[in-house]
Amino acid sequence: MYFFDGKLLEADRKQAYKISQVISAISNTGEACIYCGITPRRGRASFLSPVAACYDETWLLHEIQSNIQLPVRGMELRRIEMPGQKGFVYCVCFPRINDAPHMFDNKMYYKWYRHKCEPMTEGEVRMHYHASVSPELDFVGIYNTNGLPVLSDGAIKTISFYPKLLIQNKGGAVEKDYKIEVYLPAELHDIQFIPLQSKLTRHEGLYSVFSVAGVNALYQEEITNPLEIKILVTPENFELFCKEFLSIRVYYSKGVTHHDLKLSDTFTYNGHRLAKDDFNNKNVLPQSELF
Repeated sequence: MYFFDGKLLEADRKQAYKISQVISAISNTGEACIYCGITPRRGRASFLSPVAACYDETWLLHEIQSNIQLPVRGMELRRIEMPGQKGFVYCVCFPRINDAPHMFDNKMYYKWYRHKCEPMTEGEVRMHYHASVSPELDFVGIYNTNGLPVLSDGAIKTISFYPKLLIQNKGGAVEKDYKIEVYLPAELHDIQFIPLQSKLTRHEGLYSVFSVAGVNALYQEEITNPLEIKILVTPENFELFCKEFLSIRVYYSKGVTHHDLKLSDTFTYNGHRLAKDDFNNKNVLPQSELF
């Protein structure tokens, strides 16, 4: 996170131009969130210094992007009201993969170095362009997150989830060698589910770790579904389900990406989060499932 005094974005076009230069430099560094309206001290937020002007967010985002070549992919901007304060804080965020390098309006490439914009060297620009034509693998989503109940006497005894992971190559080159690891609490793993059990590689603490290597090359913008999981929730392991995470790691030629999904927020039944009362309670079932 980066913090800037509200004076960086005062009510004139030159100030919008100035924050555009800062954003172009920081976006060449990678993922970031920039807060304009909070004065820093030694790189940390110190006190509020709100921006007086109330800019339209869509207009301001367009003004910033118009000063940067290529536009920063995935950039979002929002205006935050300060209770009891006059003025606003503006937050600009963008992802690590944002089509860098970005050239500023004055035909220069900048980096963020020692709390200021510094021109990039030719070697640094070349390095960024090389990175833009390399693979970028990441976890991008999950589907099949609605639970399937097993009934006994018309009440739910267990709920099973069969999520499928989606991995995408967002980069500019083909990736031939990659591997996906999934960390699932061992108590939520059904050893009778052979498609997943056959991928078990080890145990780490309370987690079972499943691993699968990519069989086919993953091309630019291509999405793959490398692994199907089964998560078995019972009254006995429900508390664990509520507090633990499903962790996904993607290993490829440029490094490792890591994501944690809170199980109880990700997996639902009939559109709502699971509750203890869902088990052994016939009233939570649609009437058609009772017969």
